[in-house]
Amino acid sequence: MIWLELRTNNRTYNPGWNFSESVWAPIQTQDGSKWPFWNLINQVVKGDIIFHLRNINGNKRFVGYSTAATDGYIISGSPTQQNHEWDFVQTYYKVELTDFITLNPTILLSDFFTNNNADLRTYFSTNRARRTNKKRLFYVIQRGRLQCLNGAYFSEFDVILPSMLVRNYDTNRRENAVVENVNTGVAVGEVEHRIGHQIFSDNVKENFSSKCCFPNCPVEGRGFLISGHIARWADNEPLRGHTGNGLCLCLMHDKAFEKGLFTLDENYRVVVLVNDFTNRQWLSDLLQGGNNLEIKPRQINPLSQALKDHWRRIGYER
Repeated sequence: MIWLELRTNNRTYNPGWNFSESVWAPIQTQDGSKWPFWNLINQVVKGDIIFHLRNINGNKRFVGYSTAATDGYIISGSPTQQNHEWDFVQTYYKVELTDFITLNPTILLSDFFTNNNADLRTYFSTNRARRTNKKRLFYVIQRGRLQCLNGAYFSEFDVILPSMLVRNYDTNRRENAVVENVNTGVAVGEVEHRIGHQIFSDNVKENFSSKCCFPNCPVEGRGFLISGHIARWADNEPLRGHTGNGLCLCLMHDKAFEKGLFTLDENYRVVVLVNDFTNRQWLSDLLQGGNNLEIKPRQINPLSQALKDHWRRIGYER
């Protein structure tokens, strides 16, 4: 998933609670109710991308993006020992961050709204009309204008939105050649690369209804699953982003597939390739129950070319 942090408060907190170190919010409001934008923090999964929108000298700007270093979790404590606006609670949702990358130049939110006005309106209307999977967005349309929703501290930055942002960023970079350098080119390329990875991961999990596709495996929920490539990223460039080049597996089955302990035949049935389970009953329990069974239902089948690449890499002969 891709998320957006809207941090308008620039005060300094204890180490680990500041900008680019973490995202966090109280688990409840002052009257004891839940605020849905805060609750989203607990849905973050390690490796997710978080974009940052900050208030700088009275103007909101997209300033960079980070990677979630942890899943979302609940912590007791306080961001600072001094008096602060969140004193009414001692329990918070929190996600540690890593690998902050600055956008240079930064992008004014007002420019983002102006340059993508029609697309943002269409997306907002489409999202509002959804009966399920409706996204919690950081902006609204009020009095006919696009406006930032200030209560949306943490929101779902669906892949369409960062794609617009990247397009704006590249335009700004070209128009501001005086600040252009190697790092800015790397930054836009890196964010496109990482957005592509995220789209692939989300598509693969959706393809298998966010369940481990190994037969009889009960694991489900995106935080416990991996969208692994069948043909490795470096081995087959044309298939990199294809949903059919991915399997949604739990941590253990993903590792077993990567190590070549099992593969899939041309009918998408599991073929266990381990011959000796001596002193490894846990491995037998992990794999044998799925042998010769077809993987779980999906909308898009694994690509035959990807499977052939996997067979070749692990030495499996038909």
